[in-house]
Amino acid sequence: MTFVGISLTLDCRGGFHSADFPFRRITTIAFFRSLNNPAHPKRVGLPPFRRSIDPSTVPPSQEGSRRHTGLPKMKIPTKWFNILGLMVITLLAIDVVVLSVKNRDLKDHIREISGFEPPEPFEPGSVAGKISVTLLDGRNDSISYDEAYAKYILFVFSTTCPHCEANIPTWKSLNETLNGRCFIIAISIHDVERTVDYVTKREFPFYTVSLNDTAFYQRYKISGVPVTMLIATDATVEGVWKGRLDDEQEKDIVSRITLNAAASINHQ
Repeated sequence: MTFVGISLTLDCRGGFHSADFPFRRITTIAFFRSLNNPAHPKRVGLPPFRRSIDPSTVPPSQEGSRRHTGLPKMKIPTKWFNILGLMVITLLAIDVVVLSVKNRDLKDHIREISGFEPPEPFEPGSVAGKISVTLLDGRNDSISYDEAYAKYILFVFSTTCPHCEANIPTWKSLNETLNGRCFIIAISIHDVERTVDYVTKREFPFYTVSLNDTAFYQRYKISGVPVTMLIATDATVEGVWKGRLDDEQEKDIVSRITLNAAASINHQ
């Protein structure tokens, strides 16, 4: 009896390769066929073979796919996230514009029904009226510009204003430079308690009061703080500086007071 043997190697992709091919060998299939055995005259073809797979040799990726029969996970492309982000930003921008327009219309409506108009800047040459104030000890007083001083300087500030905070060193520098040549008054728009705490921590070297005059903003045409004002003895406004003072503005204030004081001395 003669036997012919054939040995093949099956890789994990279902293809046939020789034993030296660099794929993992799953199993070896051997089959034999007899050429001269009369008991099996019909077995002249290759019989079907059985393939057995060792689970320990299956890669994890294939093993998971073999066990998992559900729907695959959907991956959203990155470009859709970018488009969604742009849409959100666009909607927010439109919302801001709409709110700004509505806010402006609301202000116009309030102005129409109340008759209030934003004050125009205080022009030089205008006359400054009396101001009702509260001293830091709680007593009521007023500023009327009838003292024997050549000039008055008003520092109008808020205890919660960052620009006022930044202006304090310049105001202190002015106070030191002028050295009593004019009467410097710091006017806080907040109550006495908050004003006392504020000026104590910052060591104000000049006279400070708390505002107690509801008509002050309209009469002095103040729409924001800080404000620095230069007023003559006759209550005439000589200069108004809004916001934080720079070096040039500080020099301008000093020169105006110095020139005025020299002219007054020569006249006497």
